[in-house]
Amino acid sequence: MEAAAEVTLREFTEADAEALFAWASDPRVVRFQRRDAYAHVDEARRYIVDKVLPHPWYRAICVAGADRPVGSISVKPADDVPEPESETGRLRSRCCRASVGYRVAHAHWGRGVATRTVRAVADAVFAEWPWLERLEAVADVENLASQRVLEKAGFSREGVLRRYIVLKGSPRDMVMFSRIGADLEEKPAQAHVPSDEIPQYIAMEKGSRSVAKIDSFLRKEGNSHPKSRQDARGYKGNDEGFLNEVTVIGKTSHMSILLGFCLHGSKRALLFEYMSNDSLEKYSVANSPSEGKENLSWVRLFDIVL
Repeated sequence: MEAAAEVTLREFTEADAEALFAWASDPRVVRFQRRDAYAHVDEARRYIVDKVLPHPWYRAICVAGADRPVGSISVKPADDVPEPESETGRLRSRCCRASVGYRVAHAHWGRGVATRTVRAVADAVFAEWPWLERLEAVADVENLASQRVLEKAGFSREGVLRRYIVLKGSPRDMVMFSRIGADLEEKPAQAHVPSDEIPQYIAMEKGSRSVAKIDSFLRKEGNSHPKSRQDARGYKGNDEGFLNEVTVIGKTSHMSILLGFCLHGSKRALLFEYMSNDSLEKYSVANSPSEGKENLSWVRLFDIVL
């Protein structure tokens, strides 16, 4: 597994126009943004001058000790941000919110850049702004990668805001995430294990029982990872398709369908509850008369689905 990239942040300058244009002109990067892909570097230069430099908190994302930005992140206080009284320091307004947005060049996707950046920035702004109680972010319902970034950065998923933002002329449903100041105090300490030393085993809403089942499976089989789904499903180095399948299956109402999954380099596996009578596929459309078994009727399959 590739080691996560080290991330540093700095303020933008006009000299960063070429670097910003490199990702702002990429349709893959701007797919879930309000503006279209830039066609000329002058657009990036104007954006830096008109939007970035006057912004209250806008930073360039740099990696591996390099000074050339590979992305950007911004934090914008709510319009009704409170102002502390000069003598008491108490807030004059009940509102104490800010929102975070980020974008990373496609060449740096899947390397932990966005997750490390969002986590570090959240910690920084809570420290810089004593009045801040809530930091929020929204991700398009189809942008599963960004949703995963926010979850790994310590944000909590709150729900779906229907027709919340207009992107490129179309109203879009957005998933709201938030992180509050109390999360920093309530989050229990966790032992640090380097990501390049062990596989990433993730339980699906079943806590330690799923992790135990995965660990037991690994020990029993004597392998470093469950049998890969890569060959069977054709996942050739692309995590997005695999994570999409995990998300879809994980949203089903049947709690015993998916216990967890493993994502370790090029190895991918789904861990399901053991079924003594084999899979439903065996009794649906996979049988032939020579097997001596009858397929379930469409009525029966419909009842099972419901």
